[in-house]
Parts: sequence; C-alpha cells; structure tokens
Amino acid sequence: MIIGGSRVEVDEVKLKLKERFKVTDMGEAKFFIGIRITRNRAARSITLDQEHYIRDILIKYDMSLCNPITTPIQPGEYITKTTDDKLGEKDIRLFQGMIGSLGYLMNCTRPDLAFVINRLAQVASSPSVCHIAAAKKVFRYLQHTREYTLTLGGDTAYQEQKCGQIDAWFDASWADDPIDKKSTFGYFISYCGSGLLWKSKKHKGMSLSTTDAEYIAASETTRELSFIRNIFEDLGIPIIFPIKLHGDNLNANALANNESTSVRTRHIHIKQRYVSEKADEGMIRVHKVGTKEQVADIFTKPLPRDAFLKHSNSMGLAFSNNINRTTCDICTLSFTSANLLHKHLKSVHATANSMDLS
Repeated sequence: MIIGGSRVEVDEVKLKLKERFKVTDMGEAKFFIGIRITRNRAARSITLDQEHYIRDILIKYDMSLCNPITTPIQPGEYITKTTDDKLGEKDIRLFQGMIGSLGYLMNCTRPDLAFVINRLAQVASSPSVCHIAAAKKVFRYLQHTREYTLTLGGDTAYQEQKCGQIDAWFDASWADDPIDKKSTFGYFISYCGSGLLWKSKKHKGMSLSTTDAEYIAASETTRELSFIRNIFEDLGIPIIFPIKLHGDNLNANALANNESTSVRTRHIHIKQRYVSEKADEGMIRVHKVGTKEQVADIFTKPLPRDAFLKHSNSMGLAFSNNINRTTCDICTLSFTSANLLHKHLKSVHATANSMDLS
C-alpha cells in the first residue's frame, strides 16, 4: 500500500517501483490485512471495517448462530483469575485462540473491545469455565455489531478547525481488581478528530489513591504521545502544541501541569513524573473534562449500555448507513439488519437439521 499527500506523489513512487521490481497496480485500496477500506470523497472520509473477518471468526468458533447482545461485558461483572473449574489443555488452546482473534480485531478497528480483551488476556495462561463463557459474550456482541465501521475524517469544518491537533483522553479505575487491588488505566488518542491509538491496561504497581492512578495514566499517555510526535516530525506531519490531554481528576490534572504539590504524592516513582516534565516543556497541557464526557472511561470499567454506546460513537464507531453488509453466506440473500439476518440463519439451520433427521 502506498500513501501520499497527492496523486502525483503516489504515481511517482509507483513508477520508481516498476523500474526496479515486477509489480501489479491494483488501483485504489479496497482491502488491506483483512480490513475493508471505503472512501467517501465527497464527505472527505474513510471508513474501516472487518465485517468479513468477524464473520470468519464467528464461524471458526461455532458462534455464527449465537444470540446478539448490546455490550461485551456488563456493569459489575469481573473477570479475574480463579482456581475453580479449570479448563483442559484442548479448551485452553481454544480460549487462547479466541483471545488472539479478538485481540487482532481490537487493535485494528475496534477500540470498544479494548477493556474486555485486556481482562480476558490476563487469565489466558490458566483460564476457567467462566472465562470461556465471558469470551463467548464478546462474540455475541460481535454478532450484534458486525456492521460497525471506524470512520476517519468526514467533518470538513471540524478538520479545518482541528488541523494538526492531537487530543488524548486518559482515565483510571483505582484498585478495581478484587484480587490484587491493582488499577486499570486506558487512553484514546485522536488526530484531527479521528481515532489514532487506544489502550486498556492494568497497572504493574500499586496505586495508593485515585489521584495516583490517574496521574500514572496521564504519564503513560504522555509517553505514547512522545512516540507519536517523533514519528510525525520525521514524516513532516504538522502538530499543534501543546497537545491537549483530557482528564477528569482535578488533583491529578494539577499535578501533571505542575500547578500543585503534596506530601501525599512524594512516593510516586520518578519515571511516572514524565507528564510533568513534558508539561514544563510545553509539549502537553492537561485539561479538565467532565466524567460523563470522558471517552477513556470505556477502557477502565464495564459501562451501562447507553454510556458504552455514547463513548463508542465518540471514537468514530457506528453502524454503516450506506452499505448493505448483512448478506447470508449460505443463500446470498440480503437483509436490512443483523438481527433479521440472525433470525434467517437460525431458520435455515433448523430446516437443514430437520431434513437430516428425516
């Protein structure tokens, strides 16, 4: 795949490659490493989706007829290590394969899966029956959201206003693991309003307060932003400084901006004070965001359906409105929704089973 600032640049690269190698020009990119690419030049947007990949893994793990659900994990549901009902070697490999397949999907186009995949990956070495049941819930959620697309760009006025602007949302859930009491943090980074990077991760060390957990999350996010800055500078991509970080904890924000100090935070390791150093340099600035508007909340805890949907949409995820992607793989009939397709598939398989019995 060749990406350039203009058609002239792309054509020049093609000519140079053809001079040295035997290449086939396949035209505008439609698929790349399992990702479907759809361009809307009038709206100046690109949508990415992995509907075909989702279909394949649903079939692979015998979940193509599962009942759809609207969230991958419910509020109050915990995925932790347990010694009860351990899986056999065959089922362990099955579970690990599930997590690998889901992890690839999450890293490419589905930030809404980050939290639950992070939790499932923590038990991948020694899963139990409850963990494979939790993984199947994620597949049931995928059954509902097969048509989800990740949209980049699309709002011309917003892009012109935000050209060169990097925004990062960070959040942490303090001591949320009921076993070891470690915290979970996450971040979402966008460029010109379009999703760029996302992560949900468990803290390696112990945080003594919510402020600690949020401050460490801000520092981890800033380290990622430094990496992005270096790449963008090498590629000549413009960035507006200071980069905006959005946090919902006033104390952590003040510490990050070096606006306050406290004896209660003297224990924080020097490497976690990286965010304060970059704030002094003018690279970043932390701003207050309301808890209900904190996009990174989706990476730190199971959310109610409405909040989960809101933050998913804020990251650019939505059902496709302009392409019919609900086609039966057996008879090629098309349907207007995933639920109608699901009912059709059940009836097809029920008919096939009755014919086998007769």
